[in-house]
Amino acid sequence: AVAYMVAAQPLHRSIHASLLAEPGGGARAALCWLCVSSGVLLLSIVLATAVPFFSDLQSLLGSLAGAPMMFGFPALFYLR
Repeated sequence: AVAYMVAAQPLHRSIHASLLAEPGGGARAALCWLCVSSGVLLLSIVLATAVPFFSDLQSLLGSLAGAPMMFGFPALFYLR
């Protein structure tokens, strides 16, 4: 649970910033942050339980995206 909360912070922050127009804190901002964090967590749980082969899907996506990220992107960035 701790790894999820640490890894999902940038996603929560961007969703929270797009939903809450005015800057600053307060009770409304804290409630919005709670709702965004809980909603993303709930969506992740529903997705993980709805797809019976979620670990296989995650392995396939990781293997397809891992090689371009490790070998393709550095070479592309070097060329730019």
